[in-house]
Amino acid sequence: MRHLIAELPGKVIGAFYGLAGYQKKPKEEQEALIKKLHAAFEALESKIQGPYLLGNEFTLADILTFPWFERWSVIEHYLNVSIDKKYEKIHKWVAAVNER
Repeated sequence: MRHLIAELPGKVIGAFYGLAGYQKKPKEEQEALIKKLHAAFEALESKIQGPYLLGNEFTLADILTFPWFERWSVIEHYLNVSIDKKYEKIHKWVAAVNER
């Protein structure tokens, strides 16, 4: 769990913060930010082990990572950037945490 907590929130948070001022950045920088965001999503997708990040139990890893996804609708609305449907585990994880 420590490794996951050390790795994932940092990747996710870094990618989300990179979106600040997104619309004012040059096209090339926007594309690089989207690639970084997808890399974070891929890392997260590969680590999800159940309905929650570490399996059947809601843990600190979920608590540290979820707030960034809870605010995703704002990013989607203002930046027109969405979480691709290919990240099935992420969508299921967000739904599971929202149901708590």
